[in-house]
Amino acid sequence: IKMVESIEPKWLPISSSIEFMNQFLQELGYPSYYFALSDVFDPMDPAHWMSYLPQPVVGILMVFPYKKVFTTHAEEGPKEVPPEAEEARKKLFFIHQKIKNACGTIALLHLAYNTLDKVEIQPPLPEQSFLNQFFQKAQFLSPSEKADLLKNDFAMFSALEKLHHKIAHSDPVPMEEQVDTHFTSFVVKDGFIFELDGRREAPMYWGPVNVHLGADFAGIFSKLLQKDPKELKFAIS
Repeated sequence: IKMVESIEPKWLPISSSIEFMNQFLQELGYPSYYFALSDVFDPMDPAHWMSYLPQPVVGILMVFPYKKVFTTHAEEGPKEVPPEAEEARKKLFFIHQKIKNACGTIALLHLAYNTLDKVEIQPPLPEQSFLNQFFQKAQFLSPSEKADLLKNDFAMFSALEKLHHKIAHSDPVPMEEQVDTHFTSFVVKDGFIFELDGRREAPMYWGPVNVHLGADFAGIFSKLLQKDPKELKFAIS
């Protein structure tokens, strides 16, 4: 799967603080009283996902070092995608990243939109929320068109930029410092695991759910760590 190049404009980078990520989701309009991010302290232990985290686990946010040894990890996924998984992939809400330093925000949008089917209230989004208003405009667009809409629609861009920078200013990362980490999301659709990274052309297929999302992700993450066991700049939630 090819990569999408980052294009201006440029936003402030955001940290991976769970407190601020959950605040961000809530202000986007996500029903955080149903699902919220939690720190995962032992992501390679399948039992940890079941014993120490609120259940069910419906999505995963991963922050990883932005260097080639890790950015090519998705190429190691299954080479063949069964027809059922291809159909599931088409149902995902996926948006390309065309705003520099917006990977955290794009990853949260991917988590939010692709876990709403697990929320037991209808409609799941407040009518005036950013998530609902953007969805109404973007739901039938391609990933690239969604990104262009976000970048070029003044109302959408301004609303999301305001929320993004509110979080960025709450836990600031100096703009002059090189941003050396990247955000990506993992979700389940129709029994298949997908990774959603706005730099890629399409969601990455990781195979069917064998046990549950957390346990299967533990296997994916353990292989990733083997690439550079001394690297510590990971955060999982």
